[in-house]
Amino acid sequence: MNRIAYALTVVLGLFFLVSGIGKILDVSEFRELLFAYGVPNALTIIAAPIPPLEILLGLTLILRGPTRIFLIVSTAVLVGFTAAFAYAHFVQGVVDCGCFGRIDVLQTSPTLSFGRNALLIALCIYLLLTASKSSRFVMSKWQYRLLVVSGALAFTLAGASSVQPLYQPDHPYLNELVNSTELRDFLALSPDSTYLIFLLSTNCASCWDAVENVKAYKSDGVVDEIIGLTYGDEIDIMEFRDRFQPNFELHAIEKESFSELARQTPTVYYVQSGVIKHVQVNNVMSAARFYEETLAEID
Repeated sequence: MNRIAYALTVVLGLFFLVSGIGKILDVSEFRELLFAYGVPNALTIIAAPIPPLEILLGLTLILRGPTRIFLIVSTAVLVGFTAAFAYAHFVQGVVDCGCFGRIDVLQTSPTLSFGRNALLIALCIYLLLTASKSSRFVMSKWQYRLLVVSGALAFTLAGASSVQPLYQPDHPYLNELVNSTELRDFLALSPDSTYLIFLLSTNCASCWDAVENVKAYKSDGVVDEIIGLTYGDEIDIMEFRDRFQPNFELHAIEKESFSELARQTPTVYYVQSGVIKHVQVNNVMSAARFYEETLAEID
């Protein structure tokens, strides 16, 4: 077996392996991301089997090397994922591809995500062109057993993570001063007031669903002010204002800056005395529920 081809296949396999592990840590979050992508809610159940299948694909590539059938599968998966993210990003306004799930350190900007996927697709094509056409899928007994055990464990963990995340770290901005985060470049807050900072895309269906809940935070007196941050052209922002009649100012910032502040949309920061006391991502709870269940813990 060509050592270079095998080494490159291992790199490809590691990508799928780490991607699957990252998603399996919080399948419920991955399901919410699929909904933000535009997948109908009834079909988001596919979030559970995808991470285990990625893990099995990655392990197979690492164990077996460049086999044509699995290189074809890898190419199809990468093209499918990239096309789905392109639609979600340019149509739905999603800025986080969710490629590595809860492994936040590996998350990148949309530009870098597209570039990485393009390189991986090119790698698949190169390996396909150089792989032996006569290569068959043959594995030893211990390799089959490893795949069976790993698959059983992965599917079990995915089912459990669909109900309760296996790993759910605190948001990096939680309990931080606003002025110590990138938000300081776009906000001037009074230390005596409470705020809800609403980061949204004007084309994001999940953001549309969140608007009425967000508006209620001010109308019900839960916060003093709401500040909306988005990106895009003025026409999209004007259409959003006309459609939803927000009771808050909506400010446009650069898309790259927005991506740093909100990996997923919508993202909501609750700010009290200049400190980010609570963060909501993907779903925004009602103002009444926040007041009854969360505000008492914060205070």
